Formats: sequence, structure tokens, C-alpha cells
Amino acid sequence: MPYDTNVPQPSEHPLRSVSLISRHHILRPALAAALTALGWQVSQQNSWQPADGGLHRAPVPHLVLVADEAGVLPDGPAGRPPVGTAYLAVGSRIRLAELIRAVTAGAAAAMDVDQPFTDLAARLHLMLLNPLSFEQSSQFAQRLDALRAAADRFSGLTSRERQVLVALVQGCTAAEIAHREHLSMPTVRSHIRSILAKLNSSSQLAALTLTYRACGLFEVVREMRELHHF
Repeated sequence: MPYDTNVPQPSEHPLRSVSLISRHHILRPALAAALTALGWQVSQQNSWQPADGGLHRAPVPHLVLVADEAGVLPDGPAGRPPVGTAYLAVGSRIRLAELIRAVTAGAAAAMDVDQPFTDLAARLHLMLLNPLSFEQSSQFAQRLDALRAAADRFSGLTSRERQVLVALVQGCTAAEIAHREHLSMPTVRSHIRSILAKLNSSSQLAALTLTYRACGLFEVVREMRELHHF
């Protein structure tokens, strides 16, 4: 669901309440600090505990489940939240099944933690300001299922094909891959053709686009994280 990337300043909105549920020792306090700076009243918990009868009794804070260092999401309430209340999950595409589990259990949407932190905090802020409707969250769940199907294509890559894909993500040419991996050019081209076939992609550009959107292979995601660093 597209959102306006112009992040409203704290003074433009009244103070709102959000609860961050996580055992992540770095990400949880970092997100709490960012949301506080954006005008949110933030509480932090290791696990979700229903209060005043649970999530479905008003008034309730917005709820965000954040995966721990191993990518595991904490349990949250079952079922959809009241209208106007955001229930979100933040985790890694490496553990896509965890995000799907959270959405299946009732979270309206999930966000990929493997993006620049400022982008993550800004998007989380906007999604809290504009909770998804039931119809929008249903559409998101369908897109997440499509993402899982796309991610499954990468499981068929051999270890050598994964190495070649990592090199393509790094921006290497076929000649550079051949030199670095001590392979012949025909062999490299053969690996690239095999990657395109397994990913059902018509070109290297299409394959890389799919990789950035859906790949959950650890070594590839690790390399994409490195691209955010100088």
C-alpha cells in the first residue's frame, strides 16, 4: 500500500500511544527512540500481555511486534484489532514464515527490517498514523502470499548459482565473475541462464528486481544489507 513519504512533524499530530513488543536488545529501543521523537508515547515489553480485557477493548494502544535477533516474532493477540488501531509486525525476509504467521494471526501488515533504519522508522510512523482497513490488510496478506511464492523460486538455486547471484547483486559483470570465481565465461553464462530460468525471469535486470523484492537467502540478503554501507 503506497504511503506519502513526507513524514509529518510531531507538532502536527496529538500524542499517540504505541506498544513495542520485542526481546531485540537493539532494535526495540532504537524504534522506541525514533517514534518518541516523532511524537508517540511508547511503551516497551518483552512479551504481549492483554490489559483491560485484551486488544479488543478500547482504549488500546497501537501494537507493533518486533522480531528478536534470531528473526523470531513474539506472540501477539489473535484476531483483528478494533477499527482505527494499528497492529503491525516488523521482521526479516530471511524469516518470512514468521511475518506470514503474524499476519495470519491478525496483524494488518508486516515490514521488512532489512531496510535503512530511517526508512523503517518513517514507514512505521506513517502506518501507525494511517491504520489499514480490513480490506487493505486482506490485500496485503495476498501480496505477502505472492511474495512467499516468489521467494520459493530461490530455493532451487545451487550453491554456485547463489555465489553468482551475490556477485550480480554486487554489480559484477560476467567477466568479473569469471575472474573472481576462476570460471570460464561459458560456465558463468550457463549459471546466469540457469538462474534466470529458475527465477522465471526474462533478463538479469528482471532477476535482480525480483531478488531485491523477494529473495530470503541469507548470503544474498547479507550482501544487500552491505550495499547500505559505504
